[in-house]
Amino acid sequence: MQYPHIYSNTSCKGLQVSGSSEEAYINGIRYGRKFSAIYVKKSCPIAVCEKPCTSFQMFRNCPYCDCDGFIYREPCISLEDCRFGGVCEYYICRYTTINALL
Repeated sequence: MQYPHIYSNTSCKGLQVSGSSEEAYINGIRYGRKFSAIYVKKSCPIAVCEKPCTSFQMFRNCPYCDCDGFIYREPCISLEDCRFGGVCEYYICRYTTINALL
C-alpha cells in the first residue's frame, strides 16, 4: 500500500515507507499506528503528524508539526528515539517547546 501523505523537497532515494490502515513502516521500523502525514527533508529528522493536524512548519530549516500547543516531530518506539525534553507518545516524539528541537 502506498502511503497517502508524504511531503518531500528532496529525493527520497533509499526511504521506504509503507503501511496499512492500522500501522506504518518507515525504513523497516514498524510503528503500531498510521500517521496522518510524513515530511522528509535532507539533513533533517523525518517529521510525522497526526490528525487533525497535517500541516508542517519549519524550525532551523527542518520540518515539525505544531498541534494544539505541542510540537510533534520524529516517529518513535521509545523515549530514546526522542531528543532531550521529548516524550514518545503514541509513536510520535512530543515536545512542549520549540527549543527542544535544537
